[in-house]
Amino acid sequence: MSRLPVLCQLLPSLLLPGCDLCVPAPSPRAAAREVKQQLVAAAARAEIESVTLGAELLRPAPGAPSWARALDGHHPQPRRAWKLFAEASAALEAERLDEELVLLEVKVTRRCDEWSAPDLKLVVERAGRPRLVLDGPEDRDTATLALLRAGIAKGETLSIRVYDRDLTSLERVGAAKLGYAGQLPLRVVEQDVIAELRALPRARVEALLAERLREVKDALARARAPEPRPLAVDLGLGQSPIPELRTLAHEAAALGGWSEPRLAALVAKLAKLEARFEAALKKALAPLPARGTSVEAAGSLEVRVAAFEPKTSRLSLELKNRGAEPVECMVPVSWIGKLTRFNLVDVEAASFPLKLASCTRPGATVAPGTRTLAIPPGETMTAVLELDPRQAAGRTPAKPAFLRIGDSAHEADARLLRLD
Repeated sequence: MSRLPVLCQLLPSLLLPGCDLCVPAPSPRAAAREVKQQLVAAAARAEIESVTLGAELLRPAPGAPSWARALDGHHPQPRRAWKLFAEASAALEAERLDEELVLLEVKVTRRCDEWSAPDLKLVVERAGRPRLVLDGPEDRDTATLALLRAGIAKGETLSIRVYDRDLTSLERVGAAKLGYAGQLPLRVVEQDVIAELRALPRARVEALLAERLREVKDALARARAPEPRPLAVDLGLGQSPIPELRTLAHEAAALGGWSEPRLAALVAKLAKLEARFEAALKKALAPLPARGTSVEAAGSLEVRVAAFEPKTSRLSLELKNRGAEPVECMVPVSWIGKLTRFNLVDVEAASFPLKLASCTRPGATVAPGTRTLAIPPGETMTAVLELDPRQAAGRTPAKPAFLRIGDSAHEADARLLRLD
């Protein structure tokens, strides 16, 4: 047997380009196939980019409070939509689905991830309607979308695309089309996807809504006055009754809409509680020094805000190393020495994670994916921080906003800097 293939594996550096024995030249058909694959990949990237942009452009449902987008993205969804889908198994005939709660379940039939189930993203499109985008639960091959007052008419078609969410990208899994012919349940199997449409009758939806409204009312009755904690990651909001009230109100909105009069009255009472918290928070933040004042952080660093762009939430920090040892800036993981958390926080107690875009000192720059950059003792570095649009979910900080820096979630390690 010839030893040449073995030598080719052991000594790749000695092979000459175009070696016919080891690396055969591609045939015209193989070359054409490769070009086609590249074109398909480019088209998929463009499609996925349009999905991402479309998701960012969607607006919250009418009447939704400013914090609602953080809970449901763009459309109020029940936390247990899958349970409602299971309940909505009865046959239904209607020329138009207006008063029912329509439930769409999508299941992927092929394996997407090597180690776990997929993290699904659904994109649902209807003629003349805004695109709906839903992120399903993590590590599940099934996702359920609830549509309140959907207005789906007989003869209308729902086009569904399904993606697997990875850390930094989307992979298309499959697609399906559901043509409503006036009868439910409606089920199709297409392109590695099973899609089924059901509806919960209005009477049942009203009964569930009454239960959710009662829960909001009871929680408001026992709510205590919230007290802010300025150095906490959430400024103390998590220790107040406000998050529970928002979650309960969101559940009611998924069944009745944010403009439902009974819910709107309860949300107005919640807004008064939120206003008390914001007033107390502003008072607690008033003693902070003016923007541009240097503060000590992480033991050996002196930090100050050099610039802030409110429209983009992009800011520049100047960091001086007061210690005896170099401090490393690692852009890919957004660490500067012991500083491992950077958040924009606002007077509504919203928190927005920031990531490092670049670190620069005279004669040296480091950007994402490259080596680290050290700050020698006594020298100064400029770090640029920016908002991660995927984590912001289309939200922007309220004014005034502050920068929170620290090496953990502990309040004792944190510092707050003014941005106004």
